[in-house]
Amino acid sequence: MSFPEGFAGHGAKYHASKILAHQATLTWMSSHSPSFSLVTLHPSFVLGHSLVQTSAEDIGGINALFWGALQAPAPQFPALMVDVRDVADAQIKAAKVELEGGESSEFLISQHPMEWEDVVAFLRKQYPQVEVKWEPPYPKASDVDVSRAEKELGMQWRSMEEIFGSLVEQQLGFRNVETGRL
Repeated sequence: MSFPEGFAGHGAKYHASKILAHQATLTWMSSHSPSFSLVTLHPSFVLGHSLVQTSAEDIGGINALFWGALQAPAPQFPALMVDVRDVADAQIKAAKVELEGGESSEFLISQHPMEWEDVVAFLRKQYPQVEVKWEPPYPKASDVDVSRAEKELGMQWRSMEEIFGSLVEQQLGFRNVETGRL
């Protein structure tokens, strides 16, 4: 496979690795007919409070991509995300899914598509100290069908305000500690 250079290529490689890993898993399940069942979760962009981040500079993953992109002219990814706590909740609920040995099931884990306009309005109102340089028009998120996760796992998604609030609060907390500001 060939991939574009730079950021676009990194994203494409990441997505391709996930797709190929999932296909290999399904192929293995089919050819080996194991006695155990398999449930796979497929989250969209995962954001939220990080339990492993120890400083402002230690920000990583999609949190870092989002935080850094606030200074760019536009968002760097679609407004399709899920709170890290919802992913953890889905993992616990998926462990209780009843399947016969050798069967597999998969779930898309994502908050319903958001509008970047709403995210920007929330950030500017709730966190005026965070400079958001984004200007419309904003990219639209693809629609996703998460009804299966809602029905079979009982998923109820955290709100846009909870997702971005937890991320921003953590980053502002690190910055205040490191600068000595309250």
